[in-house]
Amino acid sequence: MNKHIETLTGFKNGTKKIFKDCFYDLWDAWDELLSAFKKIGFVIFVFVVWLFSLALICILPLATWLRLKWERDAEEKRKKAIQECMDRMTCLHNKRGESDQHLTR
Repeated sequence: MNKHIETLTGFKNGTKKIFKDCFYDLWDAWDELLSAFKKIGFVIFVFVVWLFSLALICILPLATWLRLKWERDAEEKRKKAIQECMDRMTCLHNKRGESDQHLTR
């Protein structure tokens, strides 16, 4: 009977040790997997920061140039529209004498 108790105790202790070893192996594997995800996340973060800086360096000057160009075009269109409006006015001094045929001289 004593040998059976020793066998059961040894089996119990052996299974505890095997369980602990498996648990620690699983814990180490999980830690390595988490470390790999952290490294992948860091690489993605660095790539996003690089793209953002590239956008700041390349896209902002382009956007500024386009804004200035559009403002210049809008100013030219405004001046042209004002000139056309002034040309269409019926006042004689704006027509520069073009409608003088209706005047009696």
